Amino acid sequence: MNVMLMPLLWMYVRRVFNKHFKLSLLRLLHFLPALLSLVLYLIYAISQPESERFSLMTYENTGSDNWFGIVNTSIVFIQMAVYFTLMFVFLHRTKHYIRENFSEAEWMFRRWIIRFVYLLAVLSIVVIITYLFHPRVDEWLTQILNVIAMIYLVYNSLITAKVPQTEQLSVEEKPYHNPVLQTINMNEDIMQLQDYAFSIMKYLETSEVYLNADLTLQDLAKQTGISSRNISRTINTVLNKSFFDLINSMRIEKSKELLISYKEDNRTIDVVAQMCGFKSRFILNNAFKKSEGMTPSQWLKKQKQ
Repeated sequence: MNVMLMPLLWMYVRRVFNKHFKLSLLRLLHFLPALLSLVLYLIYAISQPESERFSLMTYENTGSDNWFGIVNTSIVFIQMAVYFTLMFVFLHRTKHYIRENFSEAEWMFRRWIIRFVYLLAVLSIVVIITYLFHPRVDEWLTQILNVIAMIYLVYNSLITAKVPQTEQLSVEEKPYHNPVLQTINMNEDIMQLQDYAFSIMKYLETSEVYLNADLTLQDLAKQTGISSRNISRTINTVLNKSFFDLINSMRIEKSKELLISYKEDNRTIDVVAQMCGFKSRFILNNAFKKSEGMTPSQWLKKQKQ
């Protein structure tokens, strides 16, 4: 079972960031070491006389490691080195991709997975160190560390759970104005990007498509008819932001509008979060605090002073 942990964790991380990820025959090869470990254990156990099997089980929990335990542990340690490397490389690339193509809320909704992987990596190092000094310490220590990891996993799964969407915001026509654009040098390329910026911002503000929690750079490109490359260049060059920051800032501003009267409108902060494109109140709180330096509740108190 412990030889299955790292392949399962690797596939779990992939599945969290890719909803189309599926278990294929090729990916089942990741479980070959677990099958090998099982076969070796059966050979090892069957080779022992029946009268000695009980004492063998006692020895496995109290004495030094035997040859099978050493082989099994070696497989697990090799897997840790390989799979944690794969996960860290994958998460680094994924983080960069999300920041270029999604909003702040999308990243904050998933970034706890990276912390979870780091936590497991630290706990694994603790297990390795204790095993080197006393092989049987891991029999009870591993269980305690597993409980810690599972508590963290369940806690974050609960606080980042989606809140059912109860109502939609109406679309309002808003005039577009951005004084930053008037300071741009009027060469041909910048003028083209300036036109793109005007179109992009006008579309975002009039359609309020940024309230869609699943909005991506590619979605905006399809809706505006401007290529994703030009949208990215425009936002970075003219607006001096990333798509990631632009969408998040617009959602924060919308949340301020709704928070002012959310009680009078018979809404909860959870509903406001959902209406503004945040997948949970937890995500709204983190995004708001990063932008304003305080939580929505603290901001509301300040407005009433």
